[in-house]
Amino acid sequence: MNFRTTAIMIGLLAVLTIVLLFVRSRSGGDSEREPRVKEEPKLVALESSDVNKVVVTSADNRKLVLEKSGANWRMTEPVNAAADTFAVDSLVRAVAGLRSSGEVQVDAQNRDSVGVDAPRYTVELTAAGGKSAAVNVGNRSAVGGNAYVKLPKEGKTYVVSADAFTQLDKPFTSYRQQKLVTASAADLKQIEITRDDGKLVLHKTGNDWQVVEPQKMPAESSEVSDLTFALTGLNATEFVKESDV
Repeated sequence: MNFRTTAIMIGLLAVLTIVLLFVRSRSGGDSEREPRVKEEPKLVALESSDVNKVVVTSADNRKLVLEKSGANWRMTEPVNAAADTFAVDSLVRAVAGLRSSGEVQVDAQNRDSVGVDAPRYTVELTAAGGKSAAVNVGNRSAVGGNAYVKLPKEGKTYVVSADAFTQLDKPFTSYRQQKLVTASAADLKQIEITRDDGKLVLHKTGNDWQVVEPQKMPAESSEVSDLTFALTGLNATEFVKESDV
């Protein structure tokens, strides 16, 4: 390879290096100038983890009241019963996490379709320290999978995701705990079964079960195990007068 060829190759390599550096700098600059996706503003000034009471009132004046003690929720209206904590937490997250994708001016022409002045649901959230927030939930939008909500304190109406609407549209009984026995099979220490022909009492000492009534004797462990798992696995399929709840 002669000197002329070597010089040409060095020159080409230098040009190629400059081009690559220019392309990289342009691509980096473009990425920096790319607009960031603006997060939709949060409408409810409460964190879901702080909420300890939920009151939902439907358009037909049915009321669902849920109160939290520790990590667990309890339904106090329409009945006093244990609540499904997972279901209630999902509802609270959906309402407390509402974000606006736009404001709507309500007038005579769209009042009925928006529906926030005669809401499908009114939701009141109360948090630790007495902080509270209320939301009127109107109708679903005709397209886009959205819904309309109004914040009574500010009087403004917003378009939001219909996730909260979906949660609220469930039967109130879906927030009731369906598991009838909250203890696990391993936690059981005594079982009493009263029948027409007498009472059966089983007591656990250590890992062993014994029959205490009608007379003392060792219990068959496999039979007791089947019984404890059957009892702790009881779930309600429906509730009495469910249609009235």
